[in-house]
Amino acid sequence: MKQLLLILTAVVLACCGQEPATVEVRKVPPKLAEVTEKPLPKDFKSLRALAEKGNSAAQTKLAEMYYNGHGVEEDDEEAKRWIQKSADQGYARAQVILGTFYLKGAGVKKDHKEAAKWNQKAAEQGDAEAQSKLQFLLKEHPELRED
Repeated sequence: MKQLLLILTAVVLACCGQEPATVEVRKVPPKLAEVTEKPLPKDFKSLRALAEKGNSAAQTKLAEMYYNGHGVEEDDEEAKRWIQKSADQGYARAQVILGTFYLKGAGVKKDHKEAAKWNQKAAEQGDAEAQSKLQFLLKEHPELRED
């Protein structure tokens, strides 16, 4: 298919009196995240060990397990502790979740300013969910806007 396209391009250019350009076809490399991120362990013990080593994706997953009570007793404070570790490392998904904790008062005192702060951090990384939540927060709480 690619060769056919190159041949057709060359024919069109030749008919117009122009020399065909040299075209180099390269395979597009996968995104860095696709190469470096390995699937997280499914069992709690292995996941926690990885989280304790500082893996932010594992910390986020562990926090979600504590928050939802999946494979472990539900514990909002423990969930907040792990999500905070991950968010502090700059992991956008964790920052969105931490913002939600502050919005709902899950494991922390409800605080719209903190919710906006953490969603802002994730939004600046291009996280669409954070951008949407931040827009909602600023619309509902105009006092959070920095003028």
